[in-house]
Amino acid sequence: MKKRYIYLLLSIVLFGTTIGCRKDSFEGESAADKGVTMVKLLEAPSKSLYFTPFTGVKEKIQLFSVRKDAASAADLNTASKVTLVSDPAAITAYNTANGTDYELLPEAIYTLAADAGVTKTATGFTIDFAAGDFSKNIKINLNGSLWDLSKKYAVAYKIDQTNGLYKKKGSESIIVLISIKNAYDGVYTVDGTCVDANGLYKGDYPRTFSLTTASTTAVSVYDIDYDFDRYIVINNAGTSAANTGIGLKFDFDPVTNNLVSVSDPFSPARVFTNVSGKFNPGDRSVTVKWTSGRWTVSEKWTFEEER
Repeated sequence: MKKRYIYLLLSIVLFGTTIGCRKDSFEGESAADKGVTMVKLLEAPSKSLYFTPFTGVKEKIQLFSVRKDAASAADLNTASKVTLVSDPAAITAYNTANGTDYELLPEAIYTLAADAGVTKTATGFTIDFAAGDFSKNIKINLNGSLWDLSKKYAVAYKIDQTNGLYKKKGSESIIVLISIKNAYDGVYTVDGTCVDANGLYKGDYPRTFSLTTASTTAVSVYDIDYDFDRYIVINNAGTSAANTGIGLKFDFDPVTNNLVSVSDPFSPARVFTNVSGKFNPGDRSVTVKWTSGRWTVSEKWTFEEER
């Protein structure tokens, strides 16, 4: 472990044994919530879906589910109707808050494949819970051949009309982030050398980086260990890190798998020379070499896991 911080989040999830009919109150539930039949979006407030590239139709992708938590057996056996409305403004708000660029999923590239009782409307969905129903799944068939790999998509919905059911606080709306990855996308362990022409700094290895799909052939580099989007070096004493200010994007030839260019998405005028490297489809390893200013880098990237 270097001078980096790793935060461990321990989550404890308690599941009741009764399905459909709720007997115990939820953690954080107010007194007003108890004894009422509630409706919620189960995966709220957000859910992320990642796919490797595909050209056919991927069927029955579950976006999220709508849950009716009945307070009694009588409520469970009473038919209910709920409506959801699309909420594109939530995608804009998410992008602003997170510095992302998700776009609303175009209707042309998917069709609805939801459970019986789910009907698509001009503004969202109508959910009909028959007597005994407690959950409805919103699913789609996604056409990979129509996907623009340079873009990331999202859908967002919120509960509108409940016809007497109570909206579960904190679970009234959801945003689903949908990304398709190119072949290079993933988490890597990186080792190698970074030489400073001024002789003051060196590369800090081994490191954990991610490659994130930027287009069909390009990936953006992110330093997971330092939680930073610029290239970091360490002084020769190995006691302090420094930011070179260099952002990195790698572009590969999909036929030869050669690294054809390195660029800086934050400073397009930055010049990179002595660029070479290759992606190995067999083990998904990557070699990269580049020089920019005082920095000359030669690295081997070993694939560890999907991002």
